[in-house]
Amino acid sequence: MTASADEMDILDTPVDSVELLWEWCRLGWKYRGFDELSADKRKEWGERVEYEMNLIVSKDFVDYFLVLSDVVRKAKDQGVAVGPARGSAAASLVCFLIRITEVNPMLFPLMLFERFIAPDRNDEPDIDLDFEDDRRDEVRQIMIAKYGEDRVGNIGTFTRYRGKNSIDDVARVYNLPRAEINAAKEFLVERSGGDSRFDASIQDTVDLFPQVKDVFDKYPELYKTLILEGNYKSFGVHAAGLVVGADHLWKYVATYGRDNVGKNKNSVQVLSVDKYDGEHLGLMKLDALGLQTMGMIRIALDSLGMSLDELYDIPMDDQETLDAFERADVAGIFQFEGRTMKLVCEELKPKSFMDLAAVNALARPGPLHSGSTGEYIAIRHKRKERVDIHPLVAKICEPTEGQIIYQEQILQICGDIGKLPWTHRSAIRKIISSKKGEGAFNALWQQFYEGAASQGIDEYTAKEIWKRMVTAGTYAFNVAHCVSYSMLGFWAMWLKVHHPLEFYAAQLHKTEDVEKRVVLMRDMGSVKFGRDFKVLPPKPGLSRATWVPTKGGVRAGFLQIPGVGEARAKQIEEFDNDVGIVKWSDLTSISGFGPKTVEKIAAFADDDDPFDIDKVHRDVASIKEFLKDNDHGMPFPRSSAEDVPYEAVRWKGIILGRLRNRNLMDLFENHRSRSGEELDPKSIKSPDLKDSMTLYLEDETALFTAKVNRFNYPRMKEALWDAKIGHDYILARTFSYPSLGKTVHIEEMWIIDPD
Repeated sequence: MTASADEMDILDTPVDSVELLWEWCRLGWKYRGFDELSADKRKEWGERVEYEMNLIVSKDFVDYFLVLSDVVRKAKDQGVAVGPARGSAAASLVCFLIRITEVNPMLFPLMLFERFIAPDRNDEPDIDLDFEDDRRDEVRQIMIAKYGEDRVGNIGTFTRYRGKNSIDDVARVYNLPRAEINAAKEFLVERSGGDSRFDASIQDTVDLFPQVKDVFDKYPELYKTLILEGNYKSFGVHAAGLVVGADHLWKYVATYGRDNVGKNKNSVQVLSVDKYDGEHLGLMKLDALGLQTMGMIRIALDSLGMSLDELYDIPMDDQETLDAFERADVAGIFQFEGRTMKLVCEELKPKSFMDLAAVNALARPGPLHSGSTGEYIAIRHKRKERVDIHPLVAKICEPTEGQIIYQEQILQICGDIGKLPWTHRSAIRKIISSKKGEGAFNALWQQFYEGAASQGIDEYTAKEIWKRMVTAGTYAFNVAHCVSYSMLGFWAMWLKVHHPLEFYAAQLHKTEDVEKRVVLMRDMGSVKFGRDFKVLPPKPGLSRATWVPTKGGVRAGFLQIPGVGEARAKQIEEFDNDVGIVKWSDLTSISGFGPKTVEKIAAFADDDDPFDIDKVHRDVASIKEFLKDNDHGMPFPRSSAEDVPYEAVRWKGIILGRLRNRNLMDLFENHRSRSGEELDPKSIKSPDLKDSMTLYLEDETALFTAKVNRFNYPRMKEALWDAKIGHDYILARTFSYPSLGKTVHIEEMWIIDPD
């Protein structure tokens, strides 16, 4: 890097915006070290900058790019950790040069700048960015310092009444007994926002479950929730949606002052409109999202004494980091730690950075259910021969095992084969983004076929290409997003591999979910991955306010003691710094710490397993001991989650797992959500049996999913809903269908209380 960031500071004197953006691009060219490229690359990349700039200037987007670049650069120069990119903005070389993003699109040929700004698209490009969650407000303060407090604000949000908050409000107003109300809430049917009965969850729950209807009949005031559900509840602050106006914001729309917003309890100016109306008013918007992973990375960097630039310079071909992804050592890794992502990682065995991007695209419901994921993996590992429809498609899909997995590939096929102009390709992009389905695609079939025919492609081949493209279009990610988020995951994995203790300390600090914390703690001592790090309890003289890396492990802080909040943890740390804590009883010198409180703290710290890391292991061992007596009439669990094959083979096993969650599924709603069409009851067997259930379980080896089909659900329904989440265990005879994935299906089950 040959130019300092200071050289790119915005000028105080008025200048021509276009010339200023060109100047920043020239400075960015030096900053990124592009002067050292080969002559051919300098020519190619320079032409790309000219192409992008011509589009940006012609569409009058220059000021938008200047404002964003100014605020993002200043945030980075203040040490605020900013993510690499988010979405299609990663495909812009100009964004990379002026430091809005940290992704060089020229290294990723599959990216299309036109996915970000198309020649025929005049709506302002939407650039979202991830900032470390604890310092996001600094972004707003940078904008206020530049443009004035009266011109910078947050857009508003409108909260609606849904099932749970409707019941909560009615129960609170009428002082209804909390225990009975909470029991009824557990049965609430939950739907995705696109479902046609999204606002009828309470009515359907009352109709489905007699035990809920009994509660509603006992407390008839609860029927008022049917009126509330779906209506607006309150007006709030969109924490990420920052706007800047060319004039005082109150000249555009009514604004409101809100205090105590966010983690830092700030006072903000809020517009009385949401993001869509804000755009119509001509306000410039930046979605400054607070990302916990960026906060974790900042804590780890500080602990290591690393700078933000050193993070951005981590090579994406670091072999040890790639090896960790190949063995699916992904606990605590952004985007990759989910069960499905882990399974795809295990099967694909990624060996390059672009393989990680592919995992992001393949580990989604669409490709998993359509078979594209299985096809991709089978071709990669030579279990299946690749069959190309046409040389042009083969060329576009060469990096992805001949499979269409990215939106950009669909747009390229539309142009290169169907000869569709950008106007129609933009329509395709919108169809994909809004998930409008096959019907919307087919409106463009004739034009696509005419373009294909003009190149000598016959109708049968054109239809096969179209069919694959339409199928992929219902689920495809854009490659720019996959690359950006794979880069974030890569940074996290690099820290885990090269600086594990700092990684775990930072990750435990930022992980609020108790179950996720336990997963991380178990991962620290994973024999499978050759680790033996210890989770050490709080200890006088050695602990700080929160987690710290130490020799051989990570030590819990005062904040990890039950009943000790952030303010109290800092108070203890300050006392320890000033006076020194030798034993827990020394805490009685601090106001508010009586002997009984200190006794509880000491008991927690002296516990052999204060964080319940081994609870599932102990419970399973206890239950197995109990089951050794055959008089109980229950089978003995001889399989584990790890034993379930991922391959498409039939398998049977008896599994024991703790219930982590459950999800009621409706055959007709699922079909409606996937296809947008109604399922004809006459087309299926026993349409009256429409309900099934998905269970999320864990055993000593892994998390796993078990399904109760709609034919078995009626006889198991009562037991399923009586099982206590996070406590009870399910013992089940299971099998898996000969299809890809590790989901098991329950034939017979028993609920076991470990106590």
